[in-house]
This record gives sequence, structure tokens and C-alpha cells, in this order.
Amino acid sequence: MSSPLGVCARVDHPLAEKDSVSWDDLEGRPVVTMRAGTVLWEMLHRNVASPNVVVQAMSARTVKVMVGHGAGVGVLAHFDTSADIPDLRWIPLRAAEPVRLCLTQRADSQPSRAALIVQQLVRVRAGELAGQRSGSVRQRPSAPTTGSRLDSG
Repeated sequence: MSSPLGVCARVDHPLAEKDSVSWDDLEGRPVVTMRAGTVLWEMLHRNVASPNVVVQAMSARTVKVMVGHGAGVGVLAHFDTSADIPDLRWIPLRAAEPVRLCLTQRADSQPSRAALIVQQLVRVRAGELAGQRSGSVRQRPSAPTTGSRLDSG
């Protein structure tokens, strides 16, 4: 699954008026991003010579909360992680590679029940997102019950 990269800004921020932004638009602006060592941190530092990072967050939700409080603009993939934070706008970054989300599992191990549940929920959500992009709607299956086996293939 992949998602486009963009900037999250308050609706009253000057960048929020644009249909898209470039990496150059981030020069000199306060930026809220994920912590060092993450894909988003690396992409920001690869494309902006000296980013003015004011907050390093542990989650996309924290990035959005900090942006909502006016700390700066956030660099995030377009995953809907916090629709409950009002007055934010996500603006696509031109010429930015999409962010890929991958689930991996060792071939020689049996995942825990909790891992299987997370795996299934991620697959369902990925399918929903793919359906939204193609215009179709997929119904969310009910959560697995105790004793049920999830498809791990």
C-alpha cells in the first residue's frame, strides 16, 4: 500500500491556499515531522537543505495536533489518522515519492493472535482505501471472535 506525501497545514496558513506545494515551499518555515530515523524524516532532509524542524513527533497524530496548535506545517503521508482534529488541510507535495506501508512477517514463524488481528485489520483498511480510490465501496467485515482463524496468506 502506498500513499502520496504532502504537507498538513492549518486552514489559515498561507500554504493552505495552494493546490500543491514543493519542497522549496518548506525552506525557512517551521516544520513538524516524525522523529529522526523515520522515512518521513529522511525524505524531508533529503529534499530540503536545512529544514527548520521545530518538533519531532512519535506519531502522525502528534504531528497533526502540533500543526493544529500552530507549531508549524507537518510533513505527512495522506493516511487518515486524525479526522477529529479540526481546521487542517493536507496539500500534496509535487515531485515527492509516495510513502509505502508494508507488513512483513518471518516465513519460519507463527504470528501471535494479536499480530494476526492487526494484520487482518490493516488488510481490510488497505482494501477500503483502494476501493475509495477506484470509486467502489467495500463493506467492513466484523472483527474476528475468539477461536476464529484469520487468513494469514
